[in-house]
Amino acid sequence: MLFVFWLLLGVLTQRCTESWACHELFDEESSASGHQFLALCSEATFAAAAAANAGTGLPLEQPELLGCVAASARLMDSALEGDEKCTRCPEGCALVLLLQGATYQYDSVQTCSHSVMFYIRANMYFKDFEPHWTSDLKDNLHALVNSRRGQCAQMRSKELDQESLPLGFDAVSAPVPQGAPGSHLQETSVTRSRAEGSVSKREKSKAILVTRAIQSRRLCKQKSEDQGYSCDKSHSGKIRPKTKDIVAVLIAATPSMLKVYQPFINLWRCYAVRHNLAFILETDDTDVSAPFHRAPNWMRWFAARRYIKFYKALLVVDPDQFVVPECWNISIVELAGSWNSSDLYSQLPDVATRDFGKPQTLNNGMVFIRDSPRGMFFLEQLLLKASWMQTIEKDQGAFDETVLEVLSLEAKALGKEGYDSECAQYIFPNFAGNHEVGRYALCWWRASEELAGPFGARTSQVIRFVDPRIADINHVVGFRGLSDPAILYHFAGRSKDWGEMLATFGLERRNTCDCAKVFEHVDRRASDRACVPGGPVVQECEPPEVVC
Repeated sequence: MLFVFWLLLGVLTQRCTESWACHELFDEESSASGHQFLALCSEATFAAAAAANAGTGLPLEQPELLGCVAASARLMDSALEGDEKCTRCPEGCALVLLLQGATYQYDSVQTCSHSVMFYIRANMYFKDFEPHWTSDLKDNLHALVNSRRGQCAQMRSKELDQESLPLGFDAVSAPVPQGAPGSHLQETSVTRSRAEGSVSKREKSKAILVTRAIQSRRLCKQKSEDQGYSCDKSHSGKIRPKTKDIVAVLIAATPSMLKVYQPFINLWRCYAVRHNLAFILETDDTDVSAPFHRAPNWMRWFAARRYIKFYKALLVVDPDQFVVPECWNISIVELAGSWNSSDLYSQLPDVATRDFGKPQTLNNGMVFIRDSPRGMFFLEQLLLKASWMQTIEKDQGAFDETVLEVLSLEAKALGKEGYDSECAQYIFPNFAGNHEVGRYALCWWRASEELAGPFGARTSQVIRFVDPRIADINHVVGFRGLSDPAILYHFAGRSKDWGEMLATFGLERRNTCDCAKVFEHVDRRASDRACVPGGPVVQECEPPEVVC
């Protein structure tokens, strides 16, 4: 028995020695061991981290810094992959990543977000050992990541300073009732400068573009009367046949999920038939596969950019949702693609989504995007964020941030105060690699109210926020279940019972592919019960939740 004990102790000692062998070769080019690398570079890394935290330049007064940066660059792949070298000396690999993160030279939000990932990966190593050389860095890692996230937000604010909201054709040419909310859009920087007696070259160019837009609009109207064509409100200013002047429902699904999604895809196809909509099913996952490695959620937005120019607008929907059977006679396109009767705006909304107020979780499972200059601008700003690393809830945080950015540019166009991208810092993970959903939502609710007014009473002329108390076009079921009335039920999240979802709709899977049977089912349900399109919203979450 004693022999077995000593044998086991010997094995454990050998494994421990192998696991913490920082005395072995660590950097082949310099022939440095892990201990030598740590002794030489830990102080320089701390100085670089302090400079990064303060947003100042590299501390070049540290004589070892440049050599350590070069060594860490050689060792970076090993540290990111966690190879055998990092198994033997995890503290050395943690220092490699900390030094890379602290000295990373970023020139965009995309590259800034990459630098955050170095810190997060370094923190994962700290779970495997008790630090000796890097204890101060570990203690300050939380502050380092928060500082870098804030710097990424500042970078985005600077990027947005170079952007402006495109002019829509209707905003230029259509008359606006006196005193209506849209009347302020007629005052451009050109008209203001003329009143002040000076017009810059840039403003003259903008005036020429506006004039051309008006001329193109008049030409389009003339041809539509003479040849039976329809005016195209897209950024191209061209005309197109009326056969293409329709709205399409767009669903994207990876090939591996098609069988699971199929009955709900069938239902959406039938809904499109009922309302004379085109139907697009995108299954090409090239944009989210290697070498891009994006979340599948991004498929629909890349597909939207490819297809939107062929349609008047797109209704982009998730496959894990369905229109409530008794509400199938309601057109979500007509509801989301137009304003309330009390809104006297000069043009139709470019983007539409369900409005979310505190404390409801944000969700983009149902989005309407028009083929207009502003609709395309929104889509491009959203897709720009697909290159950001580890955004909150995949595309959701990117979408929410794009909403704030467009509202900000709209506010600035009206001479109001904009948005400084404050919430963007919470799009990225914290030092532990976790997303702070509640913190971002709290920031979004406050910023959206400052920019466009309170929940249910937004004033944007670009984005239509559909009030769920009147018509809920994206009811996220969650813990609320199916008790709240809505036009559409969305079973968002990972844990869902697809069979139970279909049972809730009330139709067997084999019948979903037959639109005649689907119509018979929904019409029967509509005759038995009235559609209640909206209702009360969540007022508070069950403690300790702040978002639900």
